Amino acid sequence: MAILLVFGDSIAWGAWDPEGGGWVQRLKRTLDRKTLQEPDFHTLVYNLGISGNDTDALVERFLPEAQQRLRETEEEAVVLFAIGINDSQYIQSQKTNRVPLDRFEQNLRLLMEQSRRIARQTLFLEITPVDESRTAPVPWNPDKFYTHEHIQKYNRVLRSLCFEYEIPLIELYQGFLEQGHVDLLWDGLHPNTRGHQWIAERVEEFLFGKGIL
Repeated sequence: MAILLVFGDSIAWGAWDPEGGGWVQRLKRTLDRKTLQEPDFHTLVYNLGISGNDTDALVERFLPEAQQRLRETEEEAVVLFAIGINDSQYIQSQKTNRVPLDRFEQNLRLLMEQSRRIARQTLFLEITPVDESRTAPVPWNPDKFYTHEHIQKYNRVLRSLCFEYEIPLIELYQGFLEQGHVDLLWDGLHPNTRGHQWIAERVEEFLFGKGIL
């Protein structure tokens, strides 16, 4: 038996997938069906994504939210982090990223160390690409940019730390590009229904293929 805790931002939360509720909700439905059909399989899924979250926000809430859901249970925890795209956001007027790269690294280290103390397994998702024609800048704020250049820098830090801590990383960036990423995005930043479905399938394949669930 396991509890899968998914911590992340608006993409984890499910924006904007009116048909399926986002990739976490799609994954939850798959695991719920398996739990109901197979007596030896029991997995509960909590979507703990919050729109706008970056790693600064996540380090503040991760431990208490995780501990509340694991308190007085016998289930083993699997923690999946899907975070980083908001950290990479470039703020032109300040000439810096929303969460500078060195603090992003510090935050990830803290999250990894905290998660490993309470979870049987910790995993991370790569940051997905964007459609720069719609995100550089974003239409709702001309001072904020999401670009491949910055996303790749943050993904490199994420890959390096996952290697250092021996934490599995579910690779999404290149595969999303190869699928024709522009057609998988609703607003240039958030996946559409097809994009969420693609992410859900990759995560499901990884979790079952590696024997994590």
